[in-house]
Amino acid sequence: MWQLYLRDHGIAVISSYGRMRQALGGVEPIFVGRVHYVDYDTDAIDESSAVTPFLYKRNSFQHEREVRALISRHPLTGERDDDGHEILDLEQDSPLGLPIDADLSTLIAEVRVAPTAPGWFADTVLDVTRRYGLNVAVEQSVLGRSPFY
Repeated sequence: MWQLYLRDHGIAVISSYGRMRQALGGVEPIFVGRVHYVDYDTDAIDESSAVTPFLYKRNSFQHEREVRALISRHPLTGERDDDGHEILDLEQDSPLGLPIDADLSTLIAEVRVAPTAPGWFADTVLDVTRRYGLNVAVEQSVLGRSPFY
């Protein structure tokens, strides 16, 4: 994934479904779910809820092991479509982004620095996490090292 998403300098934030559920508190109802990786030509998509279709991606992204947090500001109309699914009221405007409270020390288990990043970059990432009170492990990925055999 390092080669797919960055050139030389970058980090990966390691978390989990449980950590995300715990970290996203507040008054806003947030749906958290694991992404399902499917073949859109042959696999069925669960449409039993207004949010579940947003939890699917193509099989080619399986390596991401993604978890998504979803918020819908669109109320339900109280009506159902022909398949019995709830219909969202899409006439109401929805904001492009929302500020959401998150406990980063709960959300982030570890920060992994790209294997190709120079030492000073890893040191800077560690300094920044400490400066902002985030006490998590910051390690450089071992994928850049030669195997021991």
